[in-house]
Amino acid sequence: MTRISETDVALLRERLYAAGSGLEPWSGLLPALATTFSARRVTIHVGDTEGTASAVETWPVAPEGMLEYDRTYAGQDLRADRIVRGGRRGVMTTADLMSPGEIARCPVHNEHYRRWPECWQNLLAAVEYGARLVVPTLHRHAADGAFEEDIVRAMRVLAPDFARAWSLPIADPGLATDDYEALIESLEEGLIIVDRRMRVLRVNAAARALIDAAQTISIEDGIPTAVRALSRQQVDAALAAAVSIGMRGSTAGPREIVVAARDGSSVLLDAHPIIGSAKAAAMLRIRPIRTPTLPTIDDVVEAFGVTRSQAELALALARGRRLADHAAERQISLHTARTHLRDLRERIGAARQSDVVRMVFVLSR
Repeated sequence: MTRISETDVALLRERLYAAGSGLEPWSGLLPALATTFSARRVTIHVGDTEGTASAVETWPVAPEGMLEYDRTYAGQDLRADRIVRGGRRGVMTTADLMSPGEIARCPVHNEHYRRWPECWQNLLAAVEYGARLVVPTLHRHAADGAFEEDIVRAMRVLAPDFARAWSLPIADPGLATDDYEALIESLEEGLIIVDRRMRVLRVNAAARALIDAAQTISIEDGIPTAVRALSRQQVDAALAAAVSIGMRGSTAGPREIVVAARDGSSVLLDAHPIIGSAKAAAMLRIRPIRTPTLPTIDDVVEAFGVTRSQAELALALARGRRLADHAAERQISLHTARTHLRDLRERIGAARQSDVVRMVFVLSR
């Protein structure tokens, strides 16, 4: 070897098995692989020989790219098809799996790689180990040129070790205990735990109920998302951001968003990064937005010393009704409704209409 020494290979092999057994995070190993192999990106896909994916690691961290590939391009990637269904094995480049014409027409290259240009040149190894199929891939910009022969040789030497390392038993205390399962099942708020590919690992009972109701949250291709298109981009972005933060080892706070339901209700969703787990990368917490029970007309009359008509107006405003709507419902003119509002504000000492609403909600139960 000219650029990669036998010592380099031996050190990488040692670190591969350390990562496979949980002694070193993959997030620490992948940058070392990229440096040694002169790659812009390193990705490891793990699945079975039928094509069902179970894990992926990539560096630099790019959950948005993984989500885009899984949802839009995985089914159009001829390389994956020829490895899984065609049985191609060993160390290969894209040119070994696709013709120039196929590359020119390929949506992965023409669309996905325009947004992720460091992925254009590929050197990959497809290795079976038992029922498992492991595909480590080195990526480069098109301008970087093909991978050098010493890198190809090193990949051939280490390819079996990638597969064996992924087959090592690993304990994940963050997900396996009975107490943990009992805790998340007992919570009233929904919890969905996902891996680095944003695939669901755990769903508690409250989240399952929301998913079954098909009003706010759904699971599509193993990935949680919003039922309504209006909220889908927000949920995807929040989830990808949490996974990215977790993979970087940061403890940044969650991003909270409101997700609209089909029935007009809403839920609060926040995505938390999970640090230090071998499998879990992020957690979605889902809570219904509960509208407080407004006081009765008698409650408002007694609390503020107003007339019943004034109390009805105060409650209408608290429910979000416009003054014109209230006037139409009461069959009075808008001018009369404005007079009632002025008298109400003076009676309870409210400077603005919003103060009337706030004071009503203080009485809410």
